[in-house]
Amino acid sequence: MTVRQHQADATATAGRVNLPGTVAEVRALADAYEAALTGNDIPALDGFFRDAPDTVRIGAGEELFGAAEIAAFRRRRPTTGLRRTRIRTEVTTFGSDTAVTTTLFVRDGEPGVGRQTQTWLRLPEGWRIVAAHVSRRPPCALTPRPAPTTRVPPKGRPMAAARTTGADRPGVAGEEYEHTAVPAHARKSLLSVAGVWAGFPMCLGNAVFGGLIVYNLGLEQGFWAILTGNLLLFCYVGALSHHAGRTGRSFAQQSAAVFGPRGRAVVSGFLATVVIGWFSYQIGLTGTALHQVLGWTPLWGALLGAAVYIGLTAAGIRALSAVGLLGVPLFLVTAALAFWYAAQDGAGLSRALDFEGHHQGITFWSAVGIVIAGFVDSGTMTADFTRWSRDGRSAVLATFSAFPLSNTVAYLVGGAVVATGGAANPATDGGTYLGLLTGHGAWITALAVLFTLTNLGFVAAHCLYNAALGWSGTTPLRMRPLVLGLGVLGSVIALTGVWSSIVSWLQLLGILVPPIGAVLIVQQAADRFRRRAAGAAGTEGPSGSGSSGYVLPALVAWAAGSAAAWALHHTHPGSVDAALGFAVAALVHGGHLWWTGRSPDAAARTSPVSARSGAESDSAEPDPLPV
Repeated sequence: MTVRQHQADATATAGRVNLPGTVAEVRALADAYEAALTGNDIPALDGFFRDAPDTVRIGAGEELFGAAEIAAFRRRRPTTGLRRTRIRTEVTTFGSDTAVTTTLFVRDGEPGVGRQTQTWLRLPEGWRIVAAHVSRRPPCALTPRPAPTTRVPPKGRPMAAARTTGADRPGVAGEEYEHTAVPAHARKSLLSVAGVWAGFPMCLGNAVFGGLIVYNLGLEQGFWAILTGNLLLFCYVGALSHHAGRTGRSFAQQSAAVFGPRGRAVVSGFLATVVIGWFSYQIGLTGTALHQVLGWTPLWGALLGAAVYIGLTAAGIRALSAVGLLGVPLFLVTAALAFWYAAQDGAGLSRALDFEGHHQGITFWSAVGIVIAGFVDSGTMTADFTRWSRDGRSAVLATFSAFPLSNTVAYLVGGAVVATGGAANPATDGGTYLGLLTGHGAWITALAVLFTLTNLGFVAAHCLYNAALGWSGTTPLRMRPLVLGLGVLGSVIALTGVWSSIVSWLQLLGILVPPIGAVLIVQQAADRFRRRAAGAAGTEGPSGSGSSGYVLPALVAWAAGSAAAWALHHTHPGSVDAALGFAVAALVHGGHLWWTGRSPDAAARTSPVSARSGAESDSAEPDPLPV
């Protein structure tokens, strides 16, 4: 476009607000600026601002006049501690050459909400920021919540079709907060969150795995393998849960902060897809279980289960908590009845204690790996559940109710069923005990059916909830429409019979998933250590990314851990692949953080200037007084 053509276009569009093309253009620039900011890409950040002495940037702790002062500020600030989560960005354009962007953001460990306003101007060299203002609003009970703000609808779409974000509707009942942190007023009690987590692993699927382990190792050795795996799970999931309880952020939101906005799509999208496989497994198991109890064709039992489970998931976190509190006693009651009927048929404790196993391919450490892999995916995504906790301590306690408590009980019930001889086909079906409840009257049969749908449905709903929340966290879509679509997809997968290859599936999860959690835990621990060392509630940030939106070192650490676990799995079968993958990813990412922390700019973290200005100084004002 020539200068004359551009002048004519500017004249024609003068006075027009929010031209769709201009809005899209500036929004893309705002996204690119965010990636450069959180990745500390200083040349890119310099390039976003107009190179002129009258460019202004007012921060929480500094007033910068001129491009030279702004550039000097960027070079003396900390090189880490730059991560933040945008909860809202509005773009308003005036004509085709002027725009204002307004962003609200939060940072882990920091109270209040950060606010950033930038004025953009189209110049011959392109769009540039000519003025910026950054501040932080402290939390205050008297501060009114912002009224819902309607997004500008695309051209041609009626205004009624525009929607608001979850952050705009903090008081709406049933809100799942797919795109923002769970606010303090929406957090739930320890009992409620523990109900979500404790009922999740106390399921028939884990009884199956426990039976397979005991069938191969014997009761005593199987017990120690099960307990070891659960204690390791508690350490792993508990660390991730503590961070979720402190921040209220989902797994997808945390992934964006550690792996980058686009890296989140890789990590969160991968796990959100993996758990669809678990949903399919529960559907297949439902068809098999109802066939054992009622003699139904497995296909119809699976379809019934799929419909019920999709509806339960769509009801949201409240329904998961309620069904979890019901599912735990149902599991214990039906297990007790199964053992009672088994004892009537001659099974006893002495027989179980003497059971030594058949040793047909599962070693002690591979059994530990099965226990870990059984929940390493949803355990890594624990933030989707424990972000509802009131604080980090409550989140850890809720995790403890699942690992080691509920998960160990479920595994041992299945193992005991096999050890007492109550399992019909333990080599393939493990410790499922529904067959022991058949033939004892209509009431017991009805109880068995209710338990089957409740128990398997609870687990299936958790997995589908993880999948839908993960994909909604990486896209603009809401959770409930995704529940329907992903639920149908998982049902189709179940009907193909792929769910029967569960042991191979578990081995793959044990290789690829733990390194993700390792990177998250190491980054979060490093951020907390850095803030304490700085003596202030600083901000958190990845050690570097480009303007592409990927944090390459974090992704490399994940790949390194997965490669190490893969190599161990093929060279030393029966080893704990998950432990090696976790350790390697943690060492690689931790080593990178340590090495980048030795750079000369890192010394600025504890300097008076950096303590005042902070990371990009987007929220670096002194801690507000309590109100």
